[in-house]
Amino acid sequence: KAARHIRDVFGDLGLGTSLFPFRTHTFDDASASLSFPGLGEVPCVAVPCSETTARSGVKAPLVVIEAGNEICLRPEMRGKIIMTLGGFRGKDYEALLAVRPAGAVCIDGKMFTNAHRKKLDADSKRKFGTVPMVNVGYEDGIRILAKAPSSCTLRVTTRGERLGRSFNPVGELRGMEKPDEVIVVGGHYDSVWGAQGCQDNAAGMAIVIELARVFAERGCARTLRFMGFGAEEQGLCGSIAYVKKLRDDDERLKKNETFVRDGRKTGLDRIRFMVNVDVHGTKLGQTGAWPCGPTDVSASVRLLSMELGMPCGIHEDAVYSSDNTPFGVAGVPSVSFGRYGANTMFGHTDSDTIEHCDAAGLAQAGVFIEQWISRYVSACKAFPFERTIPAGMQEKLKTYFGGREIFKYEPQFPRKRRHAR
Repeated sequence: KAARHIRDVFGDLGLGTSLFPFRTHTFDDASASLSFPGLGEVPCVAVPCSETTARSGVKAPLVVIEAGNEICLRPEMRGKIIMTLGGFRGKDYEALLAVRPAGAVCIDGKMFTNAHRKKLDADSKRKFGTVPMVNVGYEDGIRILAKAPSSCTLRVTTRGERLGRSFNPVGELRGMEKPDEVIVVGGHYDSVWGAQGCQDNAAGMAIVIELARVFAERGCARTLRFMGFGAEEQGLCGSIAYVKKLRDDDERLKKNETFVRDGRKTGLDRIRFMVNVDVHGTKLGQTGAWPCGPTDVSASVRLLSMELGMPCGIHEDAVYSSDNTPFGVAGVPSVSFGRYGANTMFGHTDSDTIEHCDAAGLAQAGVFIEQWISRYVSACKAFPFERTIPAGMQEKLKTYFGGREIFKYEPQFPRKRRHAR
């Protein structure tokens, strides 16, 4: 429904529209409860698609470890409920499942927020299986530790788990001078489950739509492809699927000798750059830019910031965890714009509501991005940024994705795997 709405808004602006379908691991709803002797029930949030318990839950001894790290896990923790700060990722999640605990309780690392909401990714579940898992807020975690209970009862239910379908809405403004040079301008339109996701990333999508309105009226020398990406919070599913299709088509067409001999370009070849808009709307904060490409991208943001008198922090050595990264793996440079302040700590919780979004904060970032696109995408006679990803950033992208080849992955429904207790 949201994807069709965004597509229709693009259409009302006079853009050429489409929906890009893809498959993703999803669910309908999830619930959980967590209780301790002498403490009673403690607020918690289910980790959807983790193992569903019996209706009465699972009661087991409680063991607390310092961190969700494999070095903290012991064979004698089998059949116990493990509680830790943060959570378990990558090889640490694999190590957790090897121990075969009765469940896991993850304490949020941020103070003064509700528990984080994040589903279990399908790839981890398919490879390693799962156990019942919940998240609790930091203050509740402190309260539990103060009581030092010896056991707890954990209940988790996920309903409607399946391999479903989502969409990336697309609105394209054809370039007036160089239509074969395509710039993707996008952001994700989904939120973590059970949350409004106003800053992350309804606000970013609002900026993308406003940029589409501005340039639809003004025109642009190069083609602007405005996009909303689905299922970003479930593992960049929409952007990975989109770039994977571009990559597959690119490899297929370049096996055609006539296509290559004629000097034709694939859809991937025509995409020169990607502008990503993710996390916005805070009034008291600062806009930041995360370049993923040649050093000239950083220089352009720095120069514009000084000229406009609008601060914009530049994070040259960091990978921005968003929909720009699949484009980077495919060799397309990008810059991600975000705006961070004190209340962005509510991201990924049910406290990320409209009250924490501010029109002035949206405008502050939106104007800067519009000016950057106007200058370096529309006004330049020759596109100013080389289509390359520096070797150092390529390595960081590999590390970010855990070394896996993201474009060879095909969505599968995870096998159910239960562990002996």
